[in-house]
Amino acid sequence: MKFRSIFPKIELKHIKAFERESGFLLPEDYKQFLLDTNGFFSTDFYAKSKFSDEIRQVTKLFGLYEQSLQKGVNATVYGEVQSKHSDLLYNYSALHLVNEHPECIICIGSSMMIDVLMSLDREHYGRIYCGHPQEGEEQLYDEERAESTSIEKELIYVGFRPFANNFTEFLNSSVSEAEYEASLL
Repeated sequence: MKFRSIFPKIELKHIKAFERESGFLLPEDYKQFLLDTNGFFSTDFYAKSKFSDEIRQVTKLFGLYEQSLQKGVNATVYGEVQSKHSDLLYNYSALHLVNEHPECIICIGSSMMIDVLMSLDREHYGRIYCGHPQEGEEQLYDEERAESTSIEKELIYVGFRPFANNFTEFLNSSVSEAEYEASLL
């Protein structure tokens, strides 16, 4: 897999700042990924679900933009639009402003067709979901409906299916471009 880092390297203090801001502790394997790469752009990362034969291209895994952690999420502090949209804290805050996902879900990546979500709830801590609201029976997350079933069932209902049990499993699910193209047929 070829990838290009998004942001400069970070330290554990930056991850701690994100955890304070969001109110959630990140899984250890995901923290290590952020420390090692701080997110990336890729043209050849194709992840295969551990729950089905589904394969999705993922072009971006978000990193932490130090300026957003120091000054809060404010579009005027970003030098480039791409930085803003590749920042983990920006995406966390943006999703919850519009109530598109449960509070315990963070968006950790994307491509043109999907978002990559991570659950931070107790039942499915660290589980990775891929999809898009246009793929669900409903396009809008409904907190009331989620309370009567489960967060996972609500995510599936709005187009996000389980993809891996944890971040390491997700990263290790990479398949070739040929396998991805064959899955589209």
